[in-house]
Amino acid sequence: MDDLVDRFMPEFFRIRSGDMQQVVAAVAVLRDQPNIVDSLIDYYYAFPAPEYEKRMMTIGLIGELQRTDAIPFFDRIIWNSLWLRQPIAEGPVPRELIEMIRVKAVHGLAYLRTDESHESLIDIMQFHDSISIRITAIDSYMWNKRDSEEAAQQLYIALRTDLHKFVQRPRFRQGMDRAEFNAQLDAWQNTWALPRNGQ
Repeated sequence: MDDLVDRFMPEFFRIRSGDMQQVVAAVAVLRDQPNIVDSLIDYYYAFPAPEYEKRMMTIGLIGELQRTDAIPFFDRIIWNSLWLRQPIAEGPVPRELIEMIRVKAVHGLAYLRTDESHESLIDIMQFHDSISIRITAIDSYMWNKRDSEEAAQQLYIALRTDLHKFVQRPRFRQGMDRAEFNAQLDAWQNTWALPRNGQ
């Protein structure tokens, strides 16, 4: 399995947005391989410390597999600030890059769309020390629940009040009229007394 990953990943890193059919086909093949998640995790940890983009792409691929055996890995990335196995000789890891990797792990966890992953997202919203990770978890949860009023009410009960403004933040969807979205955005900003751009 490690040989398969070693052959596949360099090709995967060269794929561009116009080649998404190749990614879909590759994911379909990899998803049913019994040890693929462990092999990809080992591959992830073997990167030199500065390889942030490859780390994010690898996490994204693991998320696309939608395998529940990836949950402990996602949890480790999301919650543990010491998730690099090798020491970093180049100096401190830029916080914003670590945050981007954690966001990618939250997306991977959310993409499972299971009761367990939804409960994990709520834990992240409630207890994570990063506000951006909390907001990502809220957004992912609401996306999975189709931004339903029922899901929003559940989060209003579960979350502290300073996070409520992120629960029903307007989302621009494909085919949506820009004026309609702007009206929703204005209403949301008015509800929460949020500043507008340029003000």
